[in-house]
Amino acid sequence: RRIRRFPLPRRHSVGVTLTLNALWTPLFFGLHRPGLAFAEIIVLDLAVLATLIAYRPLPDALFSLTPQSPTEYALILAPWLRWRFPLSYAPMTPTLARPPRLRLGDYYLLEGLNSASSSLFLLAIYFWTHARLGFGEADNLLLGSVQGLTYIVFSVIGGRMAERRGYDRLFAYALVLAALALSLLLLCPTVRVAYGVIALYTVAIAGTWPALEAAIVHVAGRFSTAQRIAFYNVVWSIAGTAGIFLSGAIFRWRAGSVIVLPLLGHLLQLACIAFWRSRGAVAAAAGPAAGAPPPAAAHARRSPRFLKVAWLGNMLGYLVVSSVSALAPHIGQQLGLDERVSIWLVCSMFLARGITFAGLGVWEGWHYRWSLLVGSILLIPVGLAVVFFGRTAPVALLAFVAMGWMLGLVYSSSLFYSMDIGVNKGENGGSHEAILGGGLFLGPLVGVFGARWLPALAGMPDWRGALGAKLAILGFYGLVAGCGLLVLSRCRRPAAAAA
Repeated sequence: RRIRRFPLPRRHSVGVTLTLNALWTPLFFGLHRPGLAFAEIIVLDLAVLATLIAYRPLPDALFSLTPQSPTEYALILAPWLRWRFPLSYAPMTPTLARPPRLRLGDYYLLEGLNSASSSLFLLAIYFWTHARLGFGEADNLLLGSVQGLTYIVFSVIGGRMAERRGYDRLFAYALVLAALALSLLLLCPTVRVAYGVIALYTVAIAGTWPALEAAIVHVAGRFSTAQRIAFYNVVWSIAGTAGIFLSGAIFRWRAGSVIVLPLLGHLLQLACIAFWRSRGAVAAAAGPAAGAPPPAAAHARRSPRFLKVAWLGNMLGYLVVSSVSALAPHIGQQLGLDERVSIWLVCSMFLARGITFAGLGVWEGWHYRWSLLVGSILLIPVGLAVVFFGRTAPVALLAFVAMGWMLGLVYSSSLFYSMDIGVNKGENGGSHEAILGGGLFLGPLVGVFGARWLPALAGMPDWRGALGAKLAILGFYGLVAGCGLLVLSRCRRPAAAAA
């Protein structure tokens, strides 16, 4: 507490900091001896003290632990030092500077509207660009890559902003941005504007999901974290499926409605937020005992390796989702279906995923089980191959349903482990969404590579177009899944984490 009032001038303290760090670095890395350990700590303490003075005032948000000495400040500010001086106490639950101020049911309603509106637009936009702007398979895959790349970057940024600015505030700002983007596409429907709007709209949507996930976990209520996450998955999946299911009929009725209706949906969300805030919804207190769900007991097989494998599977799962969405017009034409029935066929996968979320919310035996998680990751490409190369609609329907079950398990694992193992819910939700965005980006990008450049590289001109995209997507999935699981299987794990 006295460091910030230390009288040493800032310009002098910077010089002292650099000098002490220059002395400490060779002691730590080059001249380390057991007899010099005390000297190392003394010099390190002095260096950290000078650093704190030079860069005062440091924000309290940097500290997720309860430091007791300058050495521990250094361990917090430089995580790469923790292997030398391990801490003996667990991190604290961070205090929320801006807690969620709506009710749990309000957030679920906002989530449903958000999912229905964004899903309707983000799938139907490919049919709209195909009909209005003349986009082909490669053009739609490139459009999907723009969406995925934007989602990766701004999911991480959105998660951090949600923690700093507040979940409710960021969510409202993101909705305003989404409404502006859709309005721009209505006013100026051109190719360049379409690419710009899909990027701007994705920036907005990427900020909504981390804020919603963290708010639902933190807001006061009687349900446990696992139950909240399960119901969260059910709500966004069923609402998104309904939006996608209706998008086919809406597109056939009037193509521009796939832009107008999502715009109205986001405006309705803003109106609901304004109404709920005006009625004076009960706010959660800033402290940890605000009626938030109690932490669940640690599972016997709990291990960070589950989180890494689940993140890998979630990225690959959304590679499949983005590829199927971008190639939905082609899949429908291959099966002899019109736009409406093609969208309904894809909806069967999302509906199966939503039913899986509901089942996993009731049955918690899937928590920390390798067989279900790894088995789903390995079997998803089998169903994708059936969808890509099948010639009958009933077979494709069965494959979509099977993939929906496996995608639901993988997504639930990724989100649950992110919230169960992590501490900072907003940033962990942003990381979960960013990994998801990696699949949204890589799927169409790999498809574009397969459609345009793989035939020339392989000397197979017949592969040009959709066939090359399918082969590239399947091959990339198998390569990443095989290498990723092999690398993670060789990592040493605790005996308690064994399946």
